[in-house]
Amino acid sequence: VVGARRPAPRPGGERFPRSLSVTEIETLVRDPYAVFARHILRLSPLDPLGLRPNLADRGSILHEVLAAFAAAHPGPLPPQARAELIQRGLDAFRPIEEAYPELYALWAPDFERMVPHLLEWEHQRRAAMDRLLVEKPGRIEIPLPSGPPLAIRGYADRIEIAADGSATVVDFKSGRMPSLDEVRVGFAPQLTLEAAMVRAGGFEGVPPTATVPNLLYVKLGGRDRVKPQEIKPRDGTSLADLVEAHVDGVTRLAGLFASGEAGYLSRRLPRESRFAGRYDHLARVGEWSVLGDSPGGEPLP
Repeated sequence: VVGARRPAPRPGGERFPRSLSVTEIETLVRDPYAVFARHILRLSPLDPLGLRPNLADRGSILHEVLAAFAAAHPGPLPPQARAELIQRGLDAFRPIEEAYPELYALWAPDFERMVPHLLEWEHQRRAAMDRLLVEKPGRIEIPLPSGPPLAIRGYADRIEIAADGSATVVDFKSGRMPSLDEVRVGFAPQLTLEAAMVRAGGFEGVPPTATVPNLLYVKLGGRDRVKPQEIKPRDGTSLADLVEAHVDGVTRLAGLFASGEAGYLSRRLPRESRFAGRYDHLARVGEWSVLGDSPGGEPLP
């Protein structure tokens, strides 16, 4: 049996998209073929008919609730904060209750149990905060060796500004949170790229900062209900060094595609190989992964 070949199409550097979101940058690192299918073939996967709400939908609801609450109260929390936050959550989950009462029976009480932990965390954060910005769009342009620059865009869940002008970029995660090692090696560069945006003044209403912002993931749900995890380099590397290394890495990677040197390899570094990507059927992963992979292009550096 002749082994199937892993696809790695090379449509030419001029076809490389010159605008990607921070999450699409991670896709470019892990599964370049998905970027090829989405931006060059312009194919958008369709959700199956009758698809039930999933944990991603729950996460979207939690993000919307927390963003609306923080936007309504950017300063000190009001005395009725607990009752208001619970009500905002129940209102947001109401459409789920009408169509999927069994999911509502799980998600709504879980949110109520989370609220005291959220408010405790909010009180701690606001004690050192001078200004709070929510769901702000950001953008940074990275020059490439050939052709136009690459625009990287994204939305920060929240940006906290302290009285001394320093900033913290916060990203809420209701699902799997990237490990510190994944962030350090550049497999999950969302927060570090947003830090580069803050330093460059790429967020609306946020002046450029003299120092690199602190970076904080906050896990929502699970045993701890609310679990902050700050991004800290190791081995004597500073956060500024890490951010600069990630920007340099994205510049080199994007430059390979923009010059046509790299092929859009399927599932180059999948986060978890047992889970299918949205374009795996198009890449015929079931064939080449079972019959034996003979890559269609050289692995990227």
